[in-house]
Amino acid sequence: MVEKIKNNKFAIFCTLIFLIIFCEHFFMNYSIGDDGWFTEYGKMNLLDYLSFRYTSWTSRLVIESVLVTMLKLPRIVFMIINSCMFLLMYYSSIRITNTEKNDKALFLFFVLYITFPIKYFGSAGWYATMINYSWPLGLGLYCLYLICKSCIHEKLSTFQKIVFFPSYIYAVNQEQLCALIFGFTFVLIIYTYFKEKKINKFLILSCALALLMLAFHGLCPGNELRKISETKTFYPEFAKFTFIDKVVLGVASTFSIMLTKPLVIIFAFLFSIVICAYRKNDKIAKIISWILFMVYVALVAFILLNRLDISLPVLARVTTIIQMYTANVPEIILGPTLILYLLCSFLFVLAVLYCLYRTLDKEKFFFVGIIFLASLAARFILGLSASIFASSYRTFINTYFLQMICVLVMVFNHNPLLLKKNK
Repeated sequence: MVEKIKNNKFAIFCTLIFLIIFCEHFFMNYSIGDDGWFTEYGKMNLLDYLSFRYTSWTSRLVIESVLVTMLKLPRIVFMIINSCMFLLMYYSSIRITNTEKNDKALFLFFVLYITFPIKYFGSAGWYATMINYSWPLGLGLYCLYLICKSCIHEKLSTFQKIVFFPSYIYAVNQEQLCALIFGFTFVLIIYTYFKEKKINKFLILSCALALLMLAFHGLCPGNELRKISETKTFYPEFAKFTFIDKVVLGVASTFSIMLTKPLVIIFAFLFSIVICAYRKNDKIAKIISWILFMVYVALVAFILLNRLDISLPVLARVTTIIQMYTANVPEIILGPTLILYLLCSFLFVLAVLYCLYRTLDKEKFFFVGIIFLASLAARFILGLSASIFASSYRTFINTYFLQMICVLVMVFNHNPLLLKKNK
């Protein structure tokens, strides 16, 4: 009996995730955000509603079809399906990292998972935010798990084949995740070609679908009108920004918010690099990894002290530029302070990659390195949107979940599913 329970710990943690998220629903305020608007406009004929949304606001037609349908159903339906999506995020991440048989990995990911603030998924209304962010992420991670299986020539079950394409279409209907999945599948095509000297047709099809959806997003007239509307409503100064200004805004705001709103995930990610350095017994990596960790802790402490009105000139100089990019900035001035901030951010990323290069084998380095860079790029790209701050912290959801995957690989040094050796 004890052995049976031990062998089912993965299922136990999945069940706990489902139950925790399901119980969270009873404490959610369903009267906030955009849910009321979607309820009212969802009374329209579905095709009329989608036509209206496509021409005036968004290309997320698949997602919004589900959203307005869910709002018409009993709330218990949403609660169950939404809890399943969170379970799917946990399940898929564990499968992708190939750690389902590692009890410590299951527990660590469970802790990171439940410490992630649930409020990130409710900033635009619980239905609207969950269905636009947690559902695409859950289904997207599951699709990436199946894609990884196909890359190592593991057979997909009939069920997996049936659910893949509807899940994939739903996931890539969210712009941020579509860009990520297109990037991942494109890199995997190159990786599998050089590894096996042949083209993986399943990967080609997946990449092509993501590319088509990217084109759909880009050509949608509603997306363009939304940009104009959001600029007027949320960030009027954004209209005069150049492309370089927007790139700077995306980068600076990403690091600023990660410093001013630190999560356990970031500390875990940086400490995982320390663990890698000690496991490899690399002196240079030990020094750099500790510097990265302690600098981050110090900056977070400086910002906290500044909020407590502990007036120290050095703290003010350090924190002013950081806090400036947590909200609308009237103009982007590439002066010495901002250039230094951007340079330090670049050096931070470079130092992380250098430590990973010194402490992980080549394939794991590329795996973790690409996911880490993708986690940052997923937020950097929001610099192109006037709603970069209005969209609140939900724009970091993909970033932090990707970094959690990195943590699992670094801490336990498992070969991810993609690097699993065929028997």
